[in-house]
Amino acid sequence: PGVAMAARSRSLLRGAALLCVVAAGDSLSAHRVAHGPLGRVVSRHALRARALGMVQLEAKALTLSNWLEDLGNPGLARTLEAIFSSAAEVAGKIRTSSCDSVEGCFNTLGALDDEQFAIDLLANEVMYERLSSAGTVATISSTQDPYEIPIGGRGFSVAFDPLDSAASVDVNFAVGSSWGVWTGSKLTGIKGRDLAAAGLTIYGPRTAMLVATGARAGVDEFVLTDAIDGVWQWVVSNRFETIDEDQPFRRAIFAPGNLRATAGNAGYRELIDFYIERCYHLRYSGGMVPDVLQLVIKGRGIFANPDGGAPAPARIRLLYEAAPAAFV
Repeated sequence: PGVAMAARSRSLLRGAALLCVVAAGDSLSAHRVAHGPLGRVVSRHALRARALGMVQLEAKALTLSNWLEDLGNPGLARTLEAIFSSAAEVAGKIRTSSCDSVEGCFNTLGALDDEQFAIDLLANEVMYERLSSAGTVATISSTQDPYEIPIGGRGFSVAFDPLDSAASVDVNFAVGSSWGVWTGSKLTGIKGRDLAAAGLTIYGPRTAMLVATGARAGVDEFVLTDAIDGVWQWVVSNRFETIDEDQPFRRAIFAPGNLRATAGNAGYRELIDFYIERCYHLRYSGGMVPDVLQLVIKGRGIFANPDGGAPAPARIRLLYEAAPAAFV
């Protein structure tokens, strides 16, 4: 305890010293930047070199068109291209949506008794139009229209949640969508393990998408960027192959969805207490897509959304959300 207290005191003193420097009007060296709790100094030139290196890597990134060519399945590639195209359009509409109480984010009850917002309906319409024009999709179904809807194409069927947690758009939180692609024209009598492809799209500081296909191991992350030639396009930004809790010095993450279920679900309440007592990091945004996506990107953690009975029912649907997320 004495050592810990001494270390804490030194840390506090360093913070106070830095505040005194700023308050006195002094400036840090123009060529050096203090970084980290131990005052490690990194040159500005080194930071700039690292930043330029990141840009150069991005310029060499695999583009969506090249990735789709490597897929070796023209029909699936065409279907995924329509999904990527719709995500780019939805991203633009979210950025420019009006969220006053009358026009942009009004809510009603949808077909599944969920709150339904105008931006939900808009995202659903974009997905419908893009998939209909692909020519490779026979049937679609969404949380906004939870039925099998024939759209005239041949080859695949797509189920999707066009915009998860749309209620967070007005406060500028990250929101997302989930989707799954099955071979054939049916969305009944199918299994998650039969997915041809599935993905999670997030609309936040970055517009990104995680995509998994049955033909490839691992998950590819795409980012929508205009950093290459000034043209907005999707590029592969990362690849993930494992989620590993056994990582030294990195505490586990927990994202407890439907937390109000703890009022009537004693087991869930005990689980939350277990995580808190063991100092797990709470990382919960209020949306399934961001909370599941972070587990893949950070390589650790758990997302939960159990049922809490009539006052707090679970709202993760197998077809539209659970199966695609589990496949990823």
